[in-house]
Amino acid sequence: MIIKLDHIAILTTSLEQCIDQLPIGFDPQEIEEQPAEGTREQYVFTQVEDSPTLLFLEPIQPGPYQTAMEKRGPGLHHLGCTTNSLDEAIGHLSNAGLLLHPISLKTYAEGVVWLCRPGVPYLIELVAIQNEVRQSQVEVLVELPKAATAAECFSQHIPDVLIRSSDKKTIEVSVKGQLISIRP
Repeated sequence: MIIKLDHIAILTTSLEQCIDQLPIGFDPQEIEEQPAEGTREQYVFTQVEDSPTLLFLEPIQPGPYQTAMEKRGPGLHHLGCTTNSLDEAIGHLSNAGLLLHPISLKTYAEGVVWLCRPGVPYLIELVAIQNEVRQSQVEVLVELPKAATAAECFSQHIPDVLIRSSDKKTIEVSVKGQLISIRP
């Protein structure tokens, strides 16, 4: 079983403001509206091979992301991961203390589950993929916008990601030494 970090989703009040903060070398894609989710979304790619994509989410109407914004404010929303064995990955992460989010009862049939842990202000999205996942050697550092108990547990169970708790209101992401700071 392989679990690979695919994207880092950041909830923001303004896509444009976040994109303006990115250093040279990042490749913002077109802004897309997702009416079913109630968001405007923008993916951003880096030129670093095998690095995770950044996904900025701006809530624009009622839905799960607007609810998250009202409860927690802007910041890290979820880490999107892929796996070649959804059931094994669920078992592995459950043994690490993560819990299935209730929405997973609806999304499991589509090959997607959401995991959470009390005290950690973001989710893990786990997506099953049919083809083999290539193990990456990228190390990612995410500084959380709020102190999160037990956040370090994820670094032991999801390859390519190292998470440290912080009081900062800024999210810092480092991919192979390239650091970006975003104030969502």
